[in-house]
Amino acid sequence: MCADARSQSVKDLRRISAFLFWAAVTAGCASNVSGPDGCHGQTLKSESGTTLICTGPDIGLAGYGKAMLGVVRIEASPVASSTSAMVPRPAGARYPLGPQQKKALEAEVAEAFESALATLELDGVESGGTGVLLARGQILDVLFEAPEDPDSGARYLLDTVARGTLIVELRDSQSGSLLMRASGDRSTSAGGADDQSQSAQLEQLAALWGEMLVESVRYLRNDEDG
Repeated sequence: MCADARSQSVKDLRRISAFLFWAAVTAGCASNVSGPDGCHGQTLKSESGTTLICTGPDIGLAGYGKAMLGVVRIEASPVASSTSAMVPRPAGARYPLGPQQKKALEAEVAEAFESALATLELDGVESGGTGVLLARGQILDVLFEAPEDPDSGARYLLDTVARGTLIVELRDSQSGSLLMRASGDRSTSAGGADDQSQSAQLEQLAALWGEMLVESVRYLRNDEDG
């Protein structure tokens, strides 16, 4: 499959390159697929993970210089919480997203959206209109997990990672026409002491949603230019 992807046209290769986060091109392959709602798309690989890109019939960003944030639905994964207070945490244990953490993640998504607009050089607005792009999406099955340590074989760990399924939709703010839907499973990375708190993991998860938004817009722009 990878050999087939590498033999695609120059235009296809440019589209794949533009999709990778902030032009950090990595080795990968693409395959044509159909999304759950029947729209046609591709599965693409980047450093962040595998993403299903699905384009609507009105693909193109000509004339869009502004963007607004619509609803981003957040749903927690239904996991047990009996061990959530244990420190160190047993490796592989999972913990739920609480109501306050859900609110915190919503706030982080709004911050990630603003950061994405700056990267894309789009003006943020509060209402729809001509030339306004509507971004909305979902972050589903969110949970915290104490990661396994494959190197040391540690059974108890102090840090956690956050996991979830990210979905980004780009639509015309006036007609509601779908331009693109991107989706993929993502996991934050466990790092040093500053990255071990659950609040820091939520910030990372929201940043991954923002990265997917950036990737989607750049993918559309490159297709239009090609």
